[in-house]
Amino acid sequence: MFLSIFSAVIDCSTSYQTTHPKRCSFRLTNNGQRDYSVLKWRTPLDGLRSDCLAVTRNGKKIQYDGIYMKRSIPGPDQFLLLAPGQTVSSTFDVSEGYDMTKTGNYSIAVDTYLEYALGSVEGMNVIGNLGIQTNIAYLSSPVEVFYITSNSHSKITSGQKARSLEN
Repeated sequence: MFLSIFSAVIDCSTSYQTTHPKRCSFRLTNNGQRDYSVLKWRTPLDGLRSDCLAVTRNGKKIQYDGIYMKRSIPGPDQFLLLAPGQTVSSTFDVSEGYDMTKTGNYSIAVDTYLEYALGSVEGMNVIGNLGIQTNIAYLSSPVEVFYITSNSHSKITSGQKARSLEN
């Protein structure tokens, strides 16, 4: 059996109300035998600033409706160094990027690409062609399932907030 260098897991509560944040935890583990520096971008380690999850409601895909960050070349401060067997984690609110204003059965899983480099990038000034070499690996996780029950008000996504300010 092939074991990926990195593995990801998402943990959520079994149920939420529409008015409350939908906080979940994300864990990324280095399954390799060497140190790797992983770019936080496009993962929940950076919050929900990209479409890095597969989210469904009652079996239908929910489109990402959060912040899209315009970025330049990442610096060393955007990477986390993971030793062999080390796990890093973060907590994020799924409803910041995905519409969770309706009741129903939801599923969530990591669905993104992880950029990483061998060893530490500490002290490097430039990432990419002029600096260190990075690799890209597909990153997914087991599906986590939860239910959202109704309340009188719902928490809106970052995209919905921005559009309401334009009007």
